[in-house]
Amino acid sequence: MTTPNNPGPGSSAAGSDPVVAQASPGAWGAWIQRTGTLRRASVGQVGLLMLLVFGAAAMALSLLLYLADDVLERETQQFDSMAYWPASC
Repeated sequence: MTTPNNPGPGSSAAGSDPVVAQASPGAWGAWIQRTGTLRRASVGQVGLLMLLVFGAAAMALSLLLYLADDVLERETQQFDSMAYWPASC
């Protein structure tokens, strides 16, 4: 896979097409190793991001469940009456 940070072997700074570019087998092997190294680092970052997002979603769900439980027990009646704005405003 070619990216701006990891151009394919045989590609020049002028932006030649890596699919058409001619390169030696050694150049392709080096390119594959660089790509593999970049992907391993990216997998760790994506994994960390997924854990953080999952944790935030779990916390949001917990808050929603807590509030829903309070509403079902009518413990928010005082807050609801203070926050109510008449329709005439």
